[in-house]
Amino acid sequence: MQADRDALKQAIINLLMNSVEALPEEGGLIELWSEPAASGTWIRVRDNGTGMSPEEREHALEPFFTTRNKGTGLGLAIVHTIMQEHGGSIQIETPATGGTTVSLFFPANQTGSST
Repeated sequence: MQADRDALKQAIINLLMNSVEALPEEGGLIELWSEPAASGTWIRVRDNGTGMSPEEREHALEPFFTTRNKGTGLGLAIVHTIMQEHGGSIQIETPATGGTTVSLFFPANQTGSST
């Protein structure tokens, strides 16, 4: 698959910005990694912030949904659109221990914009 480099960069930046906003004042941690899968590639961003409630996860990809006073609610909606344009998907997980992992899946046999 040929991905749109600028769109991919924007998606990762949006995920990292969300993670930074979620971090505790001390001891914050953000991890970013990719891993191959049989049918594509996963890119994951994990933080050790407060996590998201089930209700927040349910609405997180909707435009203008935000839980922050200064948030626009467009970050994850833009990521979702980018993933749709690439034939991919997005998953949001918050374990009971806290933190959030957002996973982007890019299928191997899709064609996206090339750059």
